[in-house]
Amino acid sequence: MSLRRRSALFLALAAPLAALLANAQRRPGPPPKGRPNLVDRLRAMPPAERRRFLDRLPPDRRKQAEDRMDQFDRLTPEEQQELARRYEFFQKLPPARQEEARRLYRDLNALPPERHAAVRRELDQLRAMSSAERATFFRGRAFKSAYNRKERSLLEDYVSLLEAPLR
Repeated sequence: MSLRRRSALFLALAAPLAALLANAQRRPGPPPKGRPNLVDRLRAMPPAERRRFLDRLPPDRRKQAEDRMDQFDRLTPEEQQELARRYEFFQKLPPARQEEARRLYRDLNALPPERHAAVRRELDQLRAMSSAERATFFRGRAFKSAYNRKERSLLEDYVSLLEAPLR
């Protein structure tokens, strides 16, 4: 499964399932330390319990969540781990930053396919860089010539999100 589809799966699962879980638990805030995240908890549920949990959703959302959980189950363990790591990072962001992440994702997906691929590769490289390396990269001529204004803004906003303090 492509990184784009995995990211779509993550974002599609994150909000509705987190909201459902929050309503079911009636406890605000992130889960206590040492407690598995939502994806891990759903995966650990026996099929009958998962079905009861998902049955609380409206029918169309339930079908969508079931399909996406099936897609998640088909990922390799490494892909599942990466998706869970991203989900955990996303959950730790304040609500305004979560909305910013959703906007960035929508903007990325609105790019033409060839530009989407180029920007996606750059995002992966930026994630592996230190803050100092990112700053140097953004000041460089290669960055300014390789990406248009919208793409540069998307990349810079992404780094700002990465470097933002969590809750």
